[in-house]
Amino acid sequence: MQKEIKVEIEPALLRVLNKIQNREPLMRNISGIMLDDVHENFEQEGRPAWRALSEKTIKDRQSKGYWPGKILQRTGQLLKSIISKYDNNSAQVGTNKNYAAIHQFGGTINQAARQNLFIHSRYTKGKKKGKFKKGTEFGRGSEIQAHTIKIPPRPFLVLSDSALREIEAEIRKYIHC
Repeated sequence: MQKEIKVEIEPALLRVLNKIQNREPLMRNISGIMLDDVHENFEQEGRPAWRALSEKTIKDRQSKGYWPGKILQRTGQLLKSIISKYDNNSAQVGTNKNYAAIHQFGGTINQAARQNLFIHSRYTKGKKKGKFKKGTEFGRGSEIQAHTIKIPPRPFLVLSDSALREIEAEIRKYIHC
């Protein structure tokens, strides 16, 4: 006489099938992990560390009140522009800033020669107390030679190994019933 063992696997398979078809919650979690990791890249100034700013850039930032500060965070607009998106099929992190690519990948900017003219207005004190009237204008010109600016790559849209492991764990947790 042969004995039968019956295992009811259909409900478990249906749960797995439902999770595989409805991936949006998983993608939302993955995009959050990615966003946190990109923010951490800015906080740590790269992982591995980004190349330091040039002395000229530091001097320029100091004159404008942006130094000391962090690399790629002069005004904070690039960091603030990082967003995450997700749908049933994908999780994404990115930015819409047009200058982001040169910071991510590096590159060379070719500047053409140009002339600058600074116009100054001289005001003279009028007859009434505290009133000034416009007087003469004078200008001073300067010429800027053609030059190139080399931007080293400072990849900020990258994921660390720990983030990749966290994503893998999230996938396993999601599929596990």
